[in-house]
Amino acid sequence: MKSDFPNGAALAAEADAMHAREAPEKAAATVSLRPRDAATLLILDRSGPEPRVLMGRRHAGHKFMPDKFVFPGGRAERRDGLIEAAGDLPSPMIAALQSRVVRPSA
Repeated sequence: MKSDFPNGAALAAEADAMHAREAPEKAAATVSLRPRDAATLLILDRSGPEPRVLMGRRHAGHKFMPDKFVFPGGRAERRDGLIEAAGDLPSPMIAALQSRVVRPSA
């Protein structure tokens, strides 16, 4: 099955083009960065009348997507798989989470 998801080179080219549009004076000095595997968290607060999404703003000094709002997460590292879970979620919490999933995987 062929995926429509762009490969790393296409993502890097798209990022370079985006940077060139936003900062033409920096376009000549832009170095193509290779995408890395990363994890992202989408944290929603539904306690109020309107859902809120937790996002952070990248530092203006970052080479990739400076000063942009992003979801929390980070680079995946080999040792990430070595971390043990602190414990299981309580059954009512699991049920509440699964009740909002369209296609539960379990």
